[in-house]
Formats: sequence, structure tokens, C-alpha cells
Amino acid sequence: VLLHDKVLLRDKALLRDKALLRDKALLHNEALLRDKALLHNEALLRDKALLHNEALLRDKALLHNEALLRNKALLHNEALLHNEALLRDKALLLHNEALLRNEALLHNEALLRDKALLHNEALLCNKVLLHNEALLRNEALLRNEALLRDKALQLG
Repeated sequence: VLLHDKVLLRDKALLRDKALLRDKALLHNEALLRDKALLHNEALLRDKALLHNEALLRDKALLHNEALLRNKALLHNEALLHNEALLRDKALLLHNEALLRNEALLHNEALLRDKALLHNEALLCNKVLLHNEALLRNEALLRNEALLRDKALQLG
């Protein structure tokens, strides 16, 4: 009976040790699985954060590029408007210069015409004066001739 009790006690102790080892192994496996799951979750969260950061950086870069393009377009438009204004001013200046040149030409033509008219008037006046002098001289000569003839007839 003692031997049987010893064997039973040993078997019972062995079974208890096996159960303890199994429980310990199960707890160890659970801890390993939990650690593995935690590491997996951490990796997933890190990957998610990295993707989020990449998306944020990409959005920021896109917004920056859009702002740069908008600024470039605005500067380009301002430059075009400035060039248009310069061209318009240049056209106005050239037009004004042409008008002033035309006005000066017309003024010069008028002066030349007036000068020519005055010259023609002076020539006509001189011609009339010379004609009148010639007429007067001819009249005086004719009168003198008549007087001389009359005197010659009276004398002779």
C-alpha cells in the first residue's frame, strides 16, 4: 500500500508539475503573442504615422508649388500689364511727336507761304513803281518834246 501511495503521490506530483509547466508554457506563449501583437501594432502605427507625414509633406509641397505658380502667374501678369502700359505710353509719345512734327511743318509751310506772298507783293509794288516812274518819265519826255516843238514852231 505504501508503495502504491508513493507511486500515486509521485504520479500526482508529476501531473501537477506537467500542469504547472503547461500553464507556464501557455502563459509564456500568451505573453509572446501579446508582445508580438504589440510590436505589430506599433509597426502599424509607425507606418500609418509615416504615411500620414508623407501625405502632409506632399500636400504642403503641392500647396507651396501652387502658391509659387500663382505668384509666378501674378508677376507675369503684372509684367504684361506694365509692358502694355509702356507700349501705350510709347505709342502716345510717338503719336504726339508726329502731331508736333506735322504742326511744325504746317507752321513752316504757312510761314513760307506768307513770305512768298510778301515777296510777290513787294515785287508787284516794285513793278508798279517802276511802271509808274516809266510812265511819268515818258509823260515828262512827251511834255518836254511838245514844249520844244511849240517853242520851235514859235521861233520858227
